[in-house]
Amino acid sequence: YKITCGDRIVGGCIVFRQDTRAYEVGRIFVDPDAQSRGVGAAAFEGLWRLYPLVKRWTLGTPKWNRRTRHFYPKVGFTEIGEDAHGGVLFERVTPAR
Repeated sequence: YKITCGDRIVGGCIVFRQDTRAYEVGRIFVDPDAQSRGVGAAAFEGLWRLYPLVKRWTLGTPKWNRRTRHFYPKVGFTEIGEDAHGGVLFERVTPAR
Protein backbone atom coordinates (compact mmCIF):
# COMPACT_ATOMS: atom_id res chain seq x y z
CA TYR A 1 0.00 0.00 0.00
CA LYS A 2 1.12 3.57 -0.53
CA ILE A 3 0.80 6.15 2.23
CA THR A 4 -0.21 9.58 1.01
CA CYS A 5 -0.47 13.06 2.45
CA GLY A 6 -2.60 15.05 0.03
CA ASP A 7 -1.39 14.05 -3.45
CA ARG A 8 2.13 13.28 -2.23
CA ILE A 9 3.31 9.72 -1.56
CA VAL A 10 5.07 9.85 1.81
CA GLY A 11 5.54 6.16 2.54
CA GLY A 12 4.40 2.63 2.09
CA CYS A 13 3.35 -0.55 3.81
CA ILE A 14 3.57 -4.24 2.93
CA VAL A 15 1.13 -6.67 4.58
CA PHE A 16 1.30 -10.48 4.53
CA ARG A 17 -1.51 -12.86 5.44
CA GLN A 18 -0.20 -15.50 7.86
CA ASP A 19 -3.49 -17.21 8.68
CA THR A 20 -7.22 -16.51 8.50
CA ARG A 21 -7.13 -13.87 11.24
CA ALA A 22 -3.37 -13.28 11.55
CA TYR A 23 -1.42 -10.82 9.42
CA GLU A 24 2.15 -9.50 9.45
CA VAL A 25 3.29 -5.99 8.65
CA GLY A 26 6.34 -6.91 6.59
CA ARG A 27 7.43 -3.29 6.17
CA ILE A 28 6.11 0.14 6.94
CA PHE A 29 8.08 3.23 6.07
CA VAL A 30 7.50 6.97 6.13
CA ASP A 31 9.58 9.64 4.38
CA PRO A 32 11.80 11.37 6.98
CA ASP A 33 10.26 14.73 5.99
CA ALA A 34 6.81 13.39 6.98
CA GLN A 35 7.82 11.71 10.24
CA SER A 36 6.58 12.87 13.66
CA ARG A 37 3.37 14.23 12.10
CA GLY A 38 0.98 11.34 12.79
CA VAL A 39 1.41 9.76 9.35
CA GLY A 40 2.50 6.36 10.68
CA ALA A 41 -0.26 6.24 13.29
CA ALA A 42 -2.82 7.17 10.63
CA ALA A 43 -1.44 4.42 8.36
CA PHE A 44 -1.98 1.83 11.08
CA GLU A 45 -5.50 3.14 11.71
CA GLY A 46 -6.11 2.63 8.00
CA LEU A 47 -4.91 -0.98 8.27
CA TRP A 48 -7.22 -1.64 11.22
CA ARG A 49 -10.14 -0.33 9.12
CA LEU A 50 -9.13 -2.33 6.02
CA TYR A 51 -8.80 -5.56 8.00
CA PRO A 52 -11.39 -5.38 10.79
CA LEU A 53 -11.53 -9.17 11.30
CA VAL A 54 -7.80 -9.65 11.91
CA LYS A 55 -7.22 -10.76 15.49
CA ARG A 56 -3.41 -10.85 15.56
CA TRP A 57 -0.91 -8.54 13.87
CA THR A 58 2.85 -9.10 14.05
CA LEU A 59 5.92 -7.20 12.92
CA GLY A 60 9.63 -7.00 13.56
CA THR A 61 12.17 -4.21 13.76
CA PRO A 62 15.94 -4.02 14.22
CA LYS A 63 17.04 -3.90 17.86
CA TRP A 64 19.08 -0.74 17.19
CA ASN A 65 16.06 1.19 15.87
CA ARG A 66 14.91 3.01 19.02
CA ARG A 67 12.48 5.18 17.07
CA THR A 68 10.34 2.26 15.86
CA ARG A 69 10.66 0.40 19.17
CA HIS A 70 9.18 3.46 20.85
CA PHE A 71 6.51 3.98 18.16
CA TYR A 72 4.97 0.51 17.85
CA PRO A 73 3.65 0.36 21.45
CA LYS A 74 1.96 3.73 20.81
CA VAL A 75 -0.17 2.09 18.09
CA GLY A 76 -1.05 -0.96 20.19
CA PHE A 77 1.81 -3.41 19.73
CA THR A 78 3.53 -5.30 22.56
CA GLU A 79 7.12 -6.51 22.41
CA ILE A 80 7.10 -10.33 22.48
CA GLY A 81 10.74 -11.31 21.95
CA GLU A 82 13.57 -11.45 19.47
CA ASP A 83 14.07 -13.23 16.16
CA ALA A 84 17.09 -15.40 15.28
CA HIS A 85 19.00 -12.32 14.06
CA GLY A 86 18.50 -10.19 17.19
CA GLY A 87 15.57 -8.20 15.77
CA VAL A 88 12.71 -7.30 18.08
CA LEU A 89 9.30 -8.90 17.51
CA PHE A 90 5.97 -7.23 18.28
CA GLU A 91 2.33 -8.30 18.21
CA ARG A 92 -1.05 -6.60 18.48
CA VAL A 93 -3.95 -8.81 19.54
CA THR A 94 -7.48 -7.48 19.09
CA PRO A 95 -10.73 -8.87 20.50
CA ALA A 96 -12.48 -11.37 18.26
CA ARG A 97 -15.51 -10.11 16.31
